[in-house]
Amino acid sequence: MSTNDNLTRKGIFIATGYLCAGVVVAIFASLSLWATFFDREYTIASIVVSATFIAGIIAGMLILRPLIPRVGVKAVFEQDVLIMMIGLLFMSLAMNQAMLIVGLLISGVGMSWYFTANFNVQVKAASQGGSSAMSLAAWAVGPVVSVAVLNIFDQYGLLTLRLVYAHFIVIAFWVWVQRLGLHIDYSDAPKFVLRIQKDGVDYSHHHSKPKSRPSPDADINLDALKSMGGYIHSDSTEIKDGDAAPPAPKQNDNKRI
Repeated sequence: MSTNDNLTRKGIFIATGYLCAGVVVAIFASLSLWATFFDREYTIASIVVSATFIAGIIAGMLILRPLIPRVGVKAVFEQDVLIMMIGLLFMSLAMNQAMLIVGLLISGVGMSWYFTANFNVQVKAASQGGSSAMSLAAWAVGPVVSVAVLNIFDQYGLLTLRLVYAHFIVIAFWVWVQRLGLHIDYSDAPKFVLRIQKDGVDYSHHHSKPKSRPSPDADINLDALKSMGGYIHSDSTEIKDGDAAPPAPKQNDNKRI
C-alpha cells in the first residue's frame, strides 16, 4: 500500500469522529436558533428537532435489514456519507420547518449508516492505543469546533449555523470521494450487518429454481418397446399386441409400362 493511500485512510479515519460527533452536537446546540427562527417555544422546538433526528437514526437502522440483502454491505456503506451530505444540505438551506424536518430525517439515516460502518474500526483503534488512539481525538474536536463557532459568532444568528453545516458538507464530500477511490470492502463491519448479508445470500440460493434438465425418459428405447410386444407409430404412440394396427400405406396401382 502506497504512502498516499495510508495518509488518505488516516484522514478518513479522523474525519469519521469529527463528522459523527460534530454534526450531532451542532444539531442539538442550535435548538435555540431554530426556535427563534421559526418563532416557536424553545421546549417545543427542542422536542421536534430531537425527536425527528432520532427517528431518522432509528429508520436508518431498520432500513438496513431489507436493503443489505438486496444490494450488499458495500453498496450501502459507500453512500452513507452522501446521504448525510444531502440531509445537511437541506438543513443548511432550510427556509421553513418542512425543509428542516426532511434534513433531520435524512441526516439521521446517513448518520446511523456512517457510524455503523466505522464502529469496529474506531473501537479497534481505541483498544490498540498509541497513535491510533490519538486519532480518536477528532471525536472531541468536532463538538468543540461546533460549540465554539456557534457561541463566538452567535450575533450572526442562523447564518453561523449554516456555515457550520457547510463545512461539514465539504469534509463529508472529501471522505466520500476518497473512499470510492480506495474501493473499501467493509469486511470489518459489525457482525450483525455481515450476518444480514449472509442470511440474504443463503435465502436467495435456497429459493432459486434449479436449471431444467432433460428427463431421462425422454429418449425412448425402441428396441425395448418392441421386445415387449408393441411397436411405435409415427406419432410416438405405442400400439400393443391385440390392438388394431394402422393401415399400411397404399401403393400406387398405376405401374409404368
